[in-house]
Amino acid sequence: MPGTPNWLAPDEWKGTADEKQLQLLTAHPAHRLHSQLNYAELRKKYAAADREPITIHTEDAARFGIANGDLVRVWNSAVRS
Repeated sequence: MPGTPNWLAPDEWKGTADEKQLQLLTAHPAHRLHSQLNYAELRKKYAAADREPITIHTEDAARFGIANGDLVRVWNSAVRS
């Protein structure tokens, strides 16, 4: 680890992730502060089947057997929800 502040690439970017792992990027919502300020009208506008929607590349979706409208669970090694 360097002695001065530096940006270090995550381990996942170094080719160490296994083939069943994907990198999750979370976009900042245009009219919300993530789960905060998520009042009823905005929830109705952005939710899909009362869930937060995700976007996945079609090739990755096919590899994992995910079809449009499927309910999926997303987690990392530290937190599973």
